[in-house]
Amino acid sequence: MKRLDNNILYVDIEDLEYLGIIPPTSDITAKIYYRARYGAVPFQNPKSIEFFQNCKEIDDYDDLISLSSEEITSMLIKIEEEIFFCEHQFFNLVQTNFLARDEERKRKLKKLYHQKETLNKILNKKRNDGKKLL
Repeated sequence: MKRLDNNILYVDIEDLEYLGIIPPTSDITAKIYYRARYGAVPFQNPKSIEFFQNCKEIDDYDDLISLSSEEITSMLIKIEEEIFFCEHQFFNLVQTNFLARDEERKRKLKKLYHQKETLNKILNKKRNDGKKLL
């Protein structure tokens, strides 16, 4: 997740790992200690902030936290159904030795698992409202 607060953009370390990239002119190296302590990396460089604000692969914290628990649960159910469908297709591909050629499905599954994890974090926060995520 990402969250802009006082001209500092915080990005969850798991989202950075999911992307597998560091934005241009990143100020990440100076913030390593912050990552270990808080689970999110702050970015102050305008180019880094712009990069992450334009990144559609990372959910915006404020957008998700504004959803009701029922809406999040509904989204999780849809993701679970998609995961089941993709895994079922994967199983069939393994049986026919086509799995190695199906990179698109692998990326889709990775994205679905990441979305599921993000939504579960938000849902848990709503249930235990005292803990701040970002």
